[in-house]
Amino acid sequence: PTGWYIRLRRVGYVPVRHHNTPIESDTADVEGVGQIPGDVPDPLFDENEIFLPEGETHAFWITVRPGADAAPGLHTITLSLRPENGSTVDHTVDVILHNVALQPRESFAITHWFYNDALMDYYRTDGFDASFWRVLPAYIRNVVNHGQDTLYVPVFTPPLDGVKRPSQLLHVTRTGDQHYRFDWRDVERYIRTALECGIRNFEWCHLFTQWGVRHALRIYEGQGKDEALLWDPDTGATSDTYRTFLSQFLPELQRFLSEHHLQNRSFFHVSDEPHGAEHLANYRRAR
Repeated sequence: PTGWYIRLRRVGYVPVRHHNTPIESDTADVEGVGQIPGDVPDPLFDENEIFLPEGETHAFWITVRPGADAAPGLHTITLSLRPENGSTVDHTVDVILHNVALQPRESFAITHWFYNDALMDYYRTDGFDASFWRVLPAYIRNVVNHGQDTLYVPVFTPPLDGVKRPSQLLHVTRTGDQHYRFDWRDVERYIRTALECGIRNFEWCHLFTQWGVRHALRIYEGQGKDEALLWDPDTGATSDTYRTFLSQFLPELQRFLSEHHLQNRSFFHVSDEPHGAEHLANYRRAR
């Protein structure tokens, strides 16, 4: 239909070697049971052609957004299939547009992990270089278009699921024995970019390691290009070294939030996935 946004993408596949968590194989709504290890659908490519041998199938993902002035009722969308050798085949799909408009969601923030190191790896950027800042907005707009309004801010490299490539927005300089200076320019740029793309709230990096609150974060000199840590990775979560750092960092974070009017739009993490009595005790000490 005239004025409608229609996007066709080819479904790609990625290898999955094993399940990370137990799968209830008798659950009726679990798809793919018995297919792992194997290839599973994940990436979407802006392609409308595929080499498809006889007897095989392949999926395409179609995104449809009605035009702003579209009338409610029955509409049709026509898909044309053009074999390399053969006649074009048209397939018509009926689309019913209902006279309903969802109001913007209020007081219910939605977030998902957003890994900047994945963008760095895929696009081969040199950390937060010019090419990184060019590709970032498209990905933020994509999550916004899927209903997300809150974005994770990696002031420090996210302490999630093991040691990752440094993706530390905050530039940290050691100015003396346990004295630090903070450069917030990349954090500010990240926040500004996110707001321009439609993000409304922010969740700030966890302050302690995952699964037990046992250690200080892996925080790097500068932004981690040389992977030079400020302290040993086994430094305790409540050690004097880390408490001294936090006593300088947290007031600076508060100042930044105040200057950018983010206090009432921010969420904070202590540690991810604590469980059990020992973790609870560590959590309370750290908090």
